[in-house]
Amino acid sequence: DEEQTPRDCLGHRSLHGATLTLKVLKNQEADQHSARIFVQSLVTLLPRLLSLQNPEEVDSSIQSFASTFCSGLQSELSGFPGMDGSGSSCCQTLMNADGLYLVAFHALSLNLKLIACDYYRKKPAPVPASLKEFVRQVQSSRVLMVLSQVWIEELYHQVLDRNLLGEAGYWGTTEEHHLPFIVMLTDMDGLGSSAVGGQMVSTASEKSPLAQEKNTPDSVTAGMCFARFILIGCWKNLIDTLSTLLTGRVAGSSKGLAFILGTEGIKEQNQKERDAICMSLDGLRKAARLSCALGVAANCASALAQMSAASCVQDEKEEKAVPETTDPIAQVKQKVEQKLEQIGRPQGVQLHTAHVLCMDAILSVGLEMGSHNADCWQHVFRVCEYISTLEHSHFSDGGSQPPITITQAQQASGSLQPADVSLNSSSNLSHVLDTNISKPVIQSITIQELIKENCKGKAFDFRGGGVLSGSNAARAVCTLSTMADKLFEDAAVKLNLNALVGFLNQLQKASQAQLFDSITETVDYSLAMPGEARSTHDRRSALHLFRLGDVMLRIVRSRSCPLLHLMKTWSVVGPHLAEAACHKERHVSQKAVSFIHDILTEVLTDWNELPYFHFNEALFRPFEHIMQLELCDEDVQDQVITSIGELVEVCSPQIQSGWRPLFSALKTVHSNKSDVKEYLVGDYSMGKSQAPVFDVFEAFLNTDNIQVFANAATDYIMCLMKFVKGLGDEDCKEIGDCLPGLESSSTDLCLPALDYLRKCSQLLAKIYKMPSKPIFHGAQLTSLPIRGSERSMSSEDGIESVLNEFDDDTGLIQVWILLLEQLTTAISNCPRQHQPPTLELLFELLREVTKVPGPGFGIFAVTHLLLPVMS
Repeated sequence: DEEQTPRDCLGHRSLHGATLTLKVLKNQEADQHSARIFVQSLVTLLPRLLSLQNPEEVDSSIQSFASTFCSGLQSELSGFPGMDGSGSSCCQTLMNADGLYLVAFHALSLNLKLIACDYYRKKPAPVPASLKEFVRQVQSSRVLMVLSQVWIEELYHQVLDRNLLGEAGYWGTTEEHHLPFIVMLTDMDGLGSSAVGGQMVSTASEKSPLAQEKNTPDSVTAGMCFARFILIGCWKNLIDTLSTLLTGRVAGSSKGLAFILGTEGIKEQNQKERDAICMSLDGLRKAARLSCALGVAANCASALAQMSAASCVQDEKEEKAVPETTDPIAQVKQKVEQKLEQIGRPQGVQLHTAHVLCMDAILSVGLEMGSHNADCWQHVFRVCEYISTLEHSHFSDGGSQPPITITQAQQASGSLQPADVSLNSSSNLSHVLDTNISKPVIQSITIQELIKENCKGKAFDFRGGGVLSGSNAARAVCTLSTMADKLFEDAAVKLNLNALVGFLNQLQKASQAQLFDSITETVDYSLAMPGEARSTHDRRSALHLFRLGDVMLRIVRSRSCPLLHLMKTWSVVGPHLAEAACHKERHVSQKAVSFIHDILTEVLTDWNELPYFHFNEALFRPFEHIMQLELCDEDVQDQVITSIGELVEVCSPQIQSGWRPLFSALKTVHSNKSDVKEYLVGDYSMGKSQAPVFDVFEAFLNTDNIQVFANAATDYIMCLMKFVKGLGDEDCKEIGDCLPGLESSSTDLCLPALDYLRKCSQLLAKIYKMPSKPIFHGAQLTSLPIRGSERSMSSEDGIESVLNEFDDDTGLIQVWILLLEQLTTAISNCPRQHQPPTLELLFELLREVTKVPGPGFGIFAVTHLLLPVMS
């Protein structure tokens, strides 16, 4: 009936729509069935996970489960009603182990939260995460995931219906809270805990979030709820009142503070105002501590904002614009005023105790506040940047001048009594939050002890009682710098996964603001930079990029860190390192590429990627992005290629799925006639000594895993064709344009490339003879001849039907055709000196394919590839 119905009539369209609807319904049913199989398989695995006593073994078991499930999915689905072999094959290719590994953690984390709130006994009851929230949480993880929304939704419903951990024997007892697998699930997001230490990993927190609610006395819980209610109700008015004197004449800035504490406020009648400012700062510190201790750290951002603005008063100096004037008399007057102001100031700059106490408080509570509220991080990072600037300013001038203190001149100071009151409060803070800062190596004295020592035997008057002396100011800066370093170290090892990702997101944005004119909201790889590159010469010692790279290195070097943490953190850090590698200043780009190289080396030497995982592909993606953007200079290109060569030399068996982006990066290599790179230099014609860049292709062909070759075969071919066709516009296209030296140099790149293409064809022939062939996934992305039922619509149906006896749905034939097609096309596109060896290889391969796969395939290659080019 369909053949007799015209295609443009209503009946045909209705029939076609019904066919598509039926196909969609079958796919949805297959996805739901697959999700149910996944849940049942996960339940079978859980007793083993609960019995393991080593976190590394738990993580390895979940990885093996995800890989095994992908490999066995095709046979499981083949028995599902309505699914034929091709359908199950399609589902298998759209399932990756990375996604299954990730959703296993999310599903079991939801299961644990449901157990904690006693959902399964009180059903129906409120759930800690709705369906939309769960789907969004999974899909926004930025990890490569090929799972349909229907599949994820069915997984959610299965978790609500079945207590997976309960079926495996988990009862939620106090002893079970410390099982490595339960700890690993708890360390994902602390089960949403808002208690002090609730967003830290279990090793950094006093007790498990699962036990906090049960062990807290009712009277304490009631008191905290009442105090929390009061604090939330008056928080806005409280912060507005404490911030009034700090904002001063210009709301939202530190200009009022600088006015009152600076030289303009030196008169004695302003003594009370200076005391009030110190009390305001002390009040902000207490408000932040109280908010954190009561479990409402979300309020802390406004307090930290005021404290950081009050501390980083050097911003005032940078923001102060000098009016331009063309009047010579006015210019002379302005210079005289500046000189008098400079003479009036004491030698060097000074650091006020109120500012030091604010920075000390921010660094002391910053980790706890930021773990609950990611908006707090920007203020913590601002203080850390400021401290780095102070440290650089002090020690860069250390030899030639007497010891100086470090910040804008703050001659006037008031009574330090409010600061004295804060000493005990600040010590109580470390007890309440259990954020004990270890004693620095250089400075064994705390900020509080330092201020007490500075005030001994001095009268607290406006002549300098609140200003640290030169040596004490230097010691204070060293102590604050050590505290800042400790904060970043603790963030890498103490924050749970959710808080750590929030920390890295904010740090990435802060680094982006330093390096570029604008900030992008997403951290995915983009085809454009965030904006024009900024100059960093005035803050080279305070770049957040260095902090970001160091934190990521600490994460990958943590042997107890599961793969889940690496996946989510690298999805934030990797794209920004690729952006920074394209920065115009060499010290920035060089450091970014070095971080990528070091991180990849650490991961590849410590972790072996299992089949169906693609995390290594994500690891090498920054190199591909850097080279494809073509925004980096030749020095960066040289550094990337050298780094790739070193990684292949040291870790080639572990690269696995990373070969595809690696070849994509090499495909964009370009050469310059006047400056031939060392990795492109070889003397292939004389002693078969090929250029070092071809060692990468040699290592790829020597891999023991045939599936790894199948996954990256198309990228391997396309990359080698780049060397056959010539590297960039500088390659000569005519024989007359080629100098003798350049001609031989270009041929030295073409001949080994052709040799590796020949080896590829020979390897394809060996694989074709195998009884069990790997799936060539890359073949699906190439524009090759159509297959199956669609092929009957072709006008050349007869000759293409010959391929049916060779094509076995693995994609191998498509890759073979791609190789021959690219060689045929290259003959007319490559430089003249490359044409003879290229043509010779093409005819050699055409003769070989008449034997394997067979004469029919050889006839197809000649008629469909060679003859059209000749015509």
